[in-house]
Amino acid sequence: MLATLSIIELIMRWLELSEISYNFFLIFLIPVSFALIISYLTAKFTAQEISNPIKQFIESAKEIARGNFDHKVSVQSSEEIIQLSRIFNYMTLELKRIYQININEIIREKIKTEAILRNIADGVIVVSALDEILLLNDVIEDWFNVKEKDVHGCSLTFFFPELKFLTAKTKESAAIEIFKEEIEIHPENNPSKIVLAAHASKVMDNFELIAIVIVLRNITKEKEVDKLKTELVHVVAHELRSPLTSIAGFSEILKDPELPPVTKKEYIDIIRYESGRLAELINKFLDISRIESGQTSLTKIPVDIVTVISNVLAVNSHLASIKHIRVVTDFADSPPLVLVDPDLIGQVVLNLFSNAVKYSPEYSVITISVKHIKNSVIVQVRDTGYGISKENLSHLFQKFFRAKDDKNVKDVEGTGLGLAFVKEIIQQHDGRINVESELGKGSLFSFSLPCHIPESNIESSDTVPMRVKSSHFETG
Repeated sequence: MLATLSIIELIMRWLELSEISYNFFLIFLIPVSFALIISYLTAKFTAQEISNPIKQFIESAKEIARGNFDHKVSVQSSEEIIQLSRIFNYMTLELKRIYQININEIIREKIKTEAILRNIADGVIVVSALDEILLLNDVIEDWFNVKEKDVHGCSLTFFFPELKFLTAKTKESAAIEIFKEEIEIHPENNPSKIVLAAHASKVMDNFELIAIVIVLRNITKEKEVDKLKTELVHVVAHELRSPLTSIAGFSEILKDPELPPVTKKEYIDIIRYESGRLAELINKFLDISRIESGQTSLTKIPVDIVTVISNVLAVNSHLASIKHIRVVTDFADSPPLVLVDPDLIGQVVLNLFSNAVKYSPEYSVITISVKHIKNSVIVQVRDTGYGISKENLSHLFQKFFRAKDDKNVKDVEGTGLGLAFVKEIIQQHDGRINVESELGKGSLFSFSLPCHIPESNIESSDTVPMRVKSSHFETG
């Protein structure tokens, strides 16, 4: 408006200077003034109609950029602007939907990753470049007796000092490689130590270290197996070398033509005895290997365990008679049948019985009993012999292991394979074996076998076992 008035004033001065009639000027000026005013008002109204919606669109775009997808544009203007606002709001809804899809996908992947880490058998720890604990799974919580929520963001070296040197070595290395280290821990809920193989590797992003992943694997059993292998080779070499040395030595002596017949017979008997020992050792070892590998086929039939035990005692009672050992039996009245291989179970009974005789002093007592408890038949062999220490009980069923706590046991011959053989046979029959012993007070070996449940109440004539009516047997 000021500009229009200024222009009018300039025109009026020009007319005065040009001596143009004022009436003529009015005829020209009035329409022009009205035209200018109308043009200004029209331009201002049009500008407001366009600029206000644009400002709203700009503000809405800023809100959407901040992540506020619930914001809507509400414009009261021309039909075209209203249509544009509807399209803008539709675009906002689509962006919200796509954003939610991406967020849900990220959340699902995060949950899936955490579930995998928490349920794998190995322990996993993730630490930042500053050694702050970012994540650890359930296995780590169990081994180290910590909770992730309590140690998240804390220093790794404070809660896991065993891993200090491993993480330091990983960070100092310029190359991206996996570093390994073995550590030992003593969990509070486990009386024995655990050997862990720790593997650490970097997580890089654009040549920048963002995290270190440490995976811990329990290799305690592998270490024990390696140790057992070494001991097994040593024991086998020793057990084989002793009889072979005797056989080779006495065979060389027998070459002497002037050797007296009595001495020669004595040496031949020694060679025969050592050969028998060697054959027994090899056969037992092969039997165990066949059973462990599943190569031995079991012929299971319903049998009366009392009959099996009585047959073993009838044939081997002389073992106890030599040492004047009294054998007492206590059999349950008509115990249920068991589905077993009678020959192998007979060998189990013989091994336990002969061990009881070997490791008992003269004039002692051995008791063999049979019990029926729930769905199992339990056989117990109790002696009042030398006993076994607690330290040796856990190793008793290992190959070639022999407990020599008592000085009298050192003179008892044996291969150390009998109880390992017994354990394998019982396990093949879905049974369990147990031992209780106290040094100087004897031992109690027991094994259980599941009762046989016949498919039919009518037993065929060829499967009806012979039962022993007598429930008491003594020898010695």
